[in-house]
Amino acid sequence: MLGIDECLVTVTAGSGILYLRPVPIKEACCLKQIHALSIQGNYELRIDMEDFENSTAYAQYGTFGVGLFSVDPDEDGYPLTVGDYSGNAGDSLLKHNGMKFTTKDQDNDQSENNCASFYHGAWWYRNCHTSNLNGQYLRGQHTSYANGIEWSSWTGWQYSLKYSEMKMRPPCGRRK
Repeated sequence: MLGIDECLVTVTAGSGILYLRPVPIKEACCLKQIHALSIQGNYELRIDMEDFENSTAYAQYGTFGVGLFSVDPDEDGYPLTVGDYSGNAGDSLLKHNGMKFTTKDQDNDQSENNCASFYHGAWWYRNCHTSNLNGQYLRGQHTSYANGIEWSSWTGWQYSLKYSEMKMRPPCGRRK
């Protein structure tokens, strides 16, 4: 289970695709690395997901970046930039576009509560979320509300995904 003290991503380069995987904060700079890459040029994001019935879905964004327009992204909370959605999972990141990254120690969301603490995972929350790929690993259907690994436009609020993977690459390598 990915806890709220763990970072969103680690960077593993290979075949022109950058894989974003959850790792403990102590092991990677995470958002700083993604920011450093995303300001070097245009990137797209693809999120692949699988549920416990082995169905798969994806969301692809032709525009992706973290802290793209920030003078000091650490101070600004590494705001998310996504746009140009395509895919079959539904656009559960649209509400998160422009939002700062919230952790249990750094409350950057627009809610009165800390969404990262309440929903058990760091993410680009607004008030609070329509997706949270850093939520608890709850093994599919659950009775709690929206605190699993959630992509609400595909599986709803009470279903935690079995698998999700975020990948970024320059758009020149785009395949659909």
